[in-house]
Amino acid sequence: MSSVTPEMINYYTQLLNDLERVRGGSTDALFWMVVRGREQPLTVADVARRLGADLDMTSLRTVLEPAEHAVLEQSDHGVILLAADVYIDGPDIWARLTENAQAWGFWYLINAANRLFHAADGQLVTEMDALRPEPSQCWGRTPRALDSCLGALRALADQKRTDDQAGVTPSAAYPEWETALATVEAMTGVRLDVDRFTRGQHWVRPLGGRLDAISTSRRGRASSGLRDAEQRARPRVRPTWRRTPYGEAALGGCVQPSTEAVAAALAEHDPGLRRH
Repeated sequence: MSSVTPEMINYYTQLLNDLERVRGGSTDALFWMVVRGREQPLTVADVARRLGADLDMTSLRTVLEPAEHAVLEQSDHGVILLAADVYIDGPDIWARLTENAQAWGFWYLINAANRLFHAADGQLVTEMDALRPEPSQCWGRTPRALDSCLGALRALADQKRTDDQAGVTPSAAYPEWETALATVEAMTGVRLDVDRFTRGQHWVRPLGGRLDAISTSRRGRASSGLRDAEQRARPRVRPTWRRTPYGEAALGGCVQPSTEAVAAALAEHDPGLRRH
């Protein structure tokens, strides 16, 4: 595992902006997971089988096509699952998917419901709301297993609370999803790029409710699958926050931003980007 750096957060800020242009203005719901075998590598077919899904080997799809599916990619770091309108959740999923394997990932929905997670050996190890990454808000078999990797997310949460207590009126959004995506990169060594969203890849279709389908409109309305996910999520009102980059200081394998570095970097960060 490596550190989350300001460059990584800025990279995902640009990536989400690029995807909005490619897709026509929407990155409202995204799922990303990396699955890695412990003793031997897993294949795309292995992961599809563990998901209880049919792997279509005769045709390819892109992530951004308007259909309820997830694409799978073989990589040196494990099998990458990526979807724009599908997410994977539930104890039965982790039991099958991570038998003698590990998985790391993050998903978010249009209503700010989200999960950052790590599963291994048939169990959910740690799961949290990336907007509330405090130790008391993490759960799973070992709730604090990812503590050393959450410095950037926790610094962002601290900065938001500080601004709120000071009565600061945000002018643009904090990089919440971007920081969570950078955290997954730090944990897995995998970096998302536009090509992964636009290149045709092997894909799976949800079967028997094992994958939850999500559908969002340009107006921000949610399908029943999304509303179900919202009901499972902890209630929150998500404000529009100013984007804030991070300085870094060593903390285990991950970054621990300092308050001074956060403040000093504000002037260098582009304040004009807003979440839509």
